[in-house]
Amino acid sequence: MLELSFISVIWSLSFSLIGLFISPYVDPYLAVLIRILCGILIFLPFVRKTACQEIKTLMICGACQFGLTYIFLYQSFQYITVIEVLLFSITTPIYIVMIHSFFEKRFAIRAFTAAFLAVIGAGIIRYQAISPSFVIGFILMQTANFVFAFGQTYYQRTQKQSSKNYQNFFWFFAGAFVIVFPTWLFLGTTKFTMQTSTLLSLLYVGFLATGLGQYFWLQGATKVSAATLSVMNNLLIPLGIVINILFGGVIDMPIEFTIGSSIILLSLWVAKSPKKA
Repeated sequence: MLELSFISVIWSLSFSLIGLFISPYVDPYLAVLIRILCGILIFLPFVRKTACQEIKTLMICGACQFGLTYIFLYQSFQYITVIEVLLFSITTPIYIVMIHSFFEKRFAIRAFTAAFLAVIGAGIIRYQAISPSFVIGFILMQTANFVFAFGQTYYQRTQKQSSKNYQNFFWFFAGAFVIVFPTWLFLGTTKFTMQTSTLLSLLYVGFLATGLGQYFWLQGATKVSAATLSVMNNLLIPLGIVINILFGGVIDMPIEFTIGSSIILLSLWVAKSPKKA
């Protein structure tokens, strides 16, 4: 779970960087394409001969978890605020549990309970008035949440723990590229306002949050249960608020923040399966 916790911190900063320094100055499709190219540059030197079936699996994961997810995510910033993006992301654990239960053909009450608690905790933290354009933003975020949940759940089920997974991870970003590049050609523009903050933010989200972040997150996903994976997705909410405070924001509801964070921590405990005798 160490990888998931570390990447949660990395990703929690990404929300603020996208909302403040990337989305207003860079075409959303172009921004996603740049992030994919950063991931490709990191893992291209390590690519090795890989079985066709594994290539197919990784490309499906990449197309869903990164390609489609970030297309919808970046579009949502055009309609809703960073805080609302965080708020609407709280349903990801529910989708993970639903998808996992579908694959297993059973109803996992413990996992569902943990995910439900995580959603309740995150909802308490970020509940506030919603902007007039929230419907479009909400739909975009729910679509992003679902494909993100599918991508990491599918990876968790099909990939084994290995210290050499980096040798074939290039295909993960190749799958995302197949989706994002034509989307940018048909729907995107070359809008790119060059300024230091935007460039540094792109480098951060590209190489650190995307390239290394996606890899270590998925490696961590193979080491935990579906319940724990679903809960870890919502740790971004309180972490995102802390980052927001560092950027000069304030907690409008400190009591709700404390209660919600405590419930999320409780859900982590619930998600842990009882140890076998």
